Amino acid sequence: MRRCFAAAGASDHLIETHPQGYRLCLDDTQLDAAVFDSEVRRARRLTEAGLHEHAVSALRQALGLWTGPALAGLTSSGPVESGARRLEEDRLRALEERVRLELELGRHQDVIGELMQLAAEHPYREQLHGQLMLALYRSHRTAEALAVYRRIRATLVEELGIEPSPELGSLEQSILVGMEKDHAVRKVA
Repeated sequence: MRRCFAAAGASDHLIETHPQGYRLCLDDTQLDAAVFDSEVRRARRLTEAGLHEHAVSALRQALGLWTGPALAGLTSSGPVESGARRLEEDRLRALEERVRLELELGRHQDVIGELMQLAAEHPYREQLHGQLMLALYRSHRTAEALAVYRRIRATLVEELGIEPSPELGSLEQSILVGMEKDHAVRKVA
């Protein structure tokens, strides 16, 4: 392992030997997960400061680090699977935050395709479906926005025996009466 790292130009001190095995010694700028977390934190500070355009850029930068499923290729074990789920949840939350900011910046039509794909990949994630409903409605595609609600409601009722959250139901009602178009995006789930 040390020879492989040395051939790649890594420091001799990158791998430490311990009684339980080996430890990889990296600083925060060498680990994608740490860089991702740092960029997401920066985006949140920018959002709090009202700098939404800059926050979107920071989130795009963070999300650009992802090239596939978290921890793909590692032997499946409890800790690896748990870590992969945590990282995937962090990725989805950052994605939802970026889309929320994009919607606040008026980029409804720009995010529709991405949201359609994400909603299909995550059929129970109400936040993504709510964002898709909003993007469609604000793009003058009311019938499609309401169809998204009907689909997620049917999925939740048929597969899990539950109704959508009150927030998602409220969004549907707002769309039905034409009141949501100019309001800021609210967290749906």
